[in-house]
Amino acid sequence: MCTDLNSQNYIKLDASFFSEVLDTVKNVDIYLPGDYYQHDSILYPVIYFLHGAGGNQNDYHDLALLLYIMINNEEINPFIIVKPDGSCEPYLGSAYVNSELYGNYEDFIAEDLIAFTENNFKVNTSKYARYIAGHSMGGGGALKLSIWHPELYRGVVCSSNNPVRDLTLDNTRSRLYVENDSSFHFNYNAGTYTALYITGCGAYSPNLELDPPFDHLIDTSGNFVENVLERWRLFDPGYMIQNLTPDDSVAFFITCGTDDEYQIFPSNLAFVDTLELYNFDHIFRPYEGGHAHDIAAFMDAYRFIDSLYTQGLTLYIQEDRVMSDLLVWPNPFVDEISIDFSLKHATTVDIEVCKINGNKILTKREGILNGGQHAVKLNLSHFPPGVYILNLRMKHQVIVRKLIKMK
Repeated sequence: MCTDLNSQNYIKLDASFFSEVLDTVKNVDIYLPGDYYQHDSILYPVIYFLHGAGGNQNDYHDLALLLYIMINNEEINPFIIVKPDGSCEPYLGSAYVNSELYGNYEDFIAEDLIAFTENNFKVNTSKYARYIAGHSMGGGGALKLSIWHPELYRGVVCSSNNPVRDLTLDNTRSRLYVENDSSFHFNYNAGTYTALYITGCGAYSPNLELDPPFDHLIDTSGNFVENVLERWRLFDPGYMIQNLTPDDSVAFFITCGTDDEYQIFPSNLAFVDTLELYNFDHIFRPYEGGHAHDIAAFMDAYRFIDSLYTQGLTLYIQEDRVMSDLLVWPNPFVDEISIDFSLKHATTVDIEVCKINGNKILTKREGILNGGQHAVKLNLSHFPPGVYILNLRMKHQVIVRKLIKMK
């Protein structure tokens, strides 16, 4: 175990442990608050961070440092961050699922990693002190694990993932065809799309009786194989979310670049629509940019996690949420919208309208409103036609709605 100690900032441990479910030793980076060893009685909340495809536990060091900058600036509570190795060469990664080919990486994260962390560090073992996050492949892994194991995680941060795969299948097929010289005979080394596609086959449709050891999602004629597609959908958060309910108390932070080169931004919009449909707590934080993670978005993600943890410290539960219902109409709209809502008790209310990239273009502070019914009208006639995001911010709750401005 190697230690990088900075008493003013953080302590980094390069650790490893034997995983029972994978039957091998796996590496893990542990980041502790700089004064961790000075406070024997403190039990810390934990963020489990999952890296993207082609990476390992050493990646995303900048996001760990960002967390401790915010902690040292007293913007958020002290956290421990745990970054496990989810790689499985020669493929680009495990996708953090149980696979006959890669091993049981879902169980590795949900069982062995949590047990290792909680047995060796001063950790608050409550669900309200446990969070999971990730970028790209890691964002998808975090989403899946939070849905499979709502008893374990209070909140999840998903950055730059493809949560509704059906919306991107045609684009993937087209790019694979080009990357493989106008052919559907796939060569793992043909390029990024092919490597990601084959890695997905190993994760979602392994078949050890074949060589290579998986069933292809796309046949040599370019057709989707229906029974394989059904297997892939079992791992698709857009389908999986139907097995969760708001009573499971999992909150979602979804962020993605509007110009993501994998063309997954519409997939994120669709997933957020699903979260709204099923009334899950969530924040959608788009940003201008591509697939690379966005620092400002992750600062908001850490604030989101910290707010959930603070609510847990005050024994916050589902029934204590301030807003009981919300209606935004008409939507789509031309000039004016009406926002009708009911508050259970007095709280501050701020109304924001943002561009789809997350930039705020209007803020209306309502101040402290009493419990009961309220109606606020906004004249947005000066806005150009397009899609906007409406945020209603209260002390312990944020409600997000998508607005469509017509001509």
